[in-house]
Amino acid sequence: MTTISRERAICMFYHRDYDKTKASKLLNAIEKLDLEICYKDDPCKPFLLYTNSIKADPYNYLTYQKITEAPEKNNQSEVKTKKIVSVRSLYVLKDEYIDNILEDIVSHLPRYQKFIQSLKDEGYHVIGYARKSTCEKDDDSRVRLLNLMCKNLKNRSLVSKVFASVYCDANELLLERDLNKQEHILSQIHADGDMQDMLVYTDDIQDHELDF
Repeated sequence: MTTISRERAICMFYHRDYDKTKASKLLNAIEKLDLEICYKDDPCKPFLLYTNSIKADPYNYLTYQKITEAPEKNNQSEVKTKKIVSVRSLYVLKDEYIDNILEDIVSHLPRYQKFIQSLKDEGYHVIGYARKSTCEKDDDSRVRLLNLMCKNLKNRSLVSKVFASVYCDANELLLERDLNKQEHILSQIHADGDMQDMLVYTDDIQDHELDF
């Protein structure tokens, strides 16, 4: 691709044949008006814009290199490459807080499990629930992910029973979930039943205190 220098671009804009002296005069003229020759997506389509507008949005309005910065080679100038820069904020933890944060991370799971066990010791029935939304199309992935969630609920949250909804959206009412049984998939999941089974289970223990 042929690139275009700033001098050549100004001649293109004014529909003039390229000439160094003519280009210099045209560039001096626009500089006095605080204008600059620039382009957006196509360097072959130059236009004038106030320099402050270019500085305010340098990723959309691109300027041309001066001919001294891009000398011609074989009567062709180099193309200025459009660079897209992605910027994000980076928050760095101060050194004095690192030890406490690491200790909290390491001790979080044991403290959490100790709390769950204390609830069970007080007579609470600790049960888990997992679901997959209807947007998941692959049943193999559905089974794999539900089994992973059930395993984590048992191993990390120490639940006594875990129930799972095979097809369920987040805004669906609890009482209306799993009215249509999905036995062919539920049988592949390491769970104690679906939401309807969970409702029956909680109804059987209604004399005990329930918490969510």
